[in-house]
Amino acid sequence: MKTNLTQWQKRVLLVKYIYSQLIKNDTPSVAKQEFANYFYDIDANFIKVFEYFLDHKNLIINEISKSILPNWSFDRLSLVDQAILFESYSEFKTLKVDKIIIIDQAIITVKKYSVYENYKYINAILEKVL
Repeated sequence: MKTNLTQWQKRVLLVKYIYSQLIKNDTPSVAKQEFANYFYDIDANFIKVFEYFLDHKNLIINEISKSILPNWSFDRLSLVDQAILFESYSEFKTLKVDKIIIIDQAIITVKKYSVYENYKYINAILEKVL
């Protein structure tokens, strides 16, 4: 695996892995081991971010749910948008990256990998929860 990736490229890999975990729904121990084997040579910090996601998934859902419109629920968001929110929240809590950077990177990711217009919604949610 390439180790000279930009921070955004690392975030995208993490979003993709979270997305696959949302589909596969492995046990946390299996998911952690697979992720560590896959990401060990990229950036150890992102292993911490992924572990935070696994260990605090329900807490993250609860926090994000507080910022979603009253007639929506977290599970109505696309899995891509969920993965982006999980990654952003987990990175913010784990690595203490500046809120502006996290939101900017999330918006870029949404525009590239989700429905383009969803960036406004993701931006609004992250502004409230971070």
